Amino acid sequence: MSGPTLGDLLADHQPGHSALQIEAFILGRAGLTAWGRYRQALRELDVRIEQMERDEIESDRLRARHEAAQKTARGRGPKARAADLDARELDIARTALAKRVVDRYREMQHFEALAFRLRDHLDVPPGPVSAADRARLDRAEWVAQIRHGLALDILTTGAPGRAHLELLLALPVELRAATLLDLDPERRPALIAEATSRPALEEAPPC
Repeated sequence: MSGPTLGDLLADHQPGHSALQIEAFILGRAGLTAWGRYRQALRELDVRIEQMERDEIESDRLRARHEAAQKTARGRGPKARAADLDARELDIARTALAKRVVDRYREMQHFEALAFRLRDHLDVPPGPVSAADRARLDRAEWVAQIRHGLALDILTTGAPGRAHLELLLALPVELRAATLLDLDPERRPALIAEATSRPALEEAPPC
């Protein structure tokens, strides 16, 4: 039985992000609540949709240049030879672009599936998120981010860091009160436990 060919090996090449990267490092690090992760998923979708529209334009441009080069290459002389080389180079560019488009679409589908899943976890009615719900969810996300940062400060340096303390004190009084109490040395273990046990994204389909 013969081993894999070079083509078989290259078929395993995935230039973009893996499912784990998307879930744990892009969404998981960007948001500590479903809202924070949902917003990051939407950002990632927006970027990829725009890029795919640009990819479509670039594909049309490359095709037009390739057709023009092929037409010139049918003649004779140095210009035809140069045009033939241009056409071959454009073939490479078109193939590379097609691969990027396929992989970008794979990523986009994964972010889309996660965005729908995260949207279902938001305590909001169907339809666009209202301004009131957006404010409520945003406040919860910021509190979670600051609490997490303070816990990491304590884990790594033994004390809350100035940057996260400044963020905490910039919050409205009613939002900072509980966290200030949790900075008491006797209550810090609970704050650390909260930070180190936060749930990951639900297991998603393979990316």
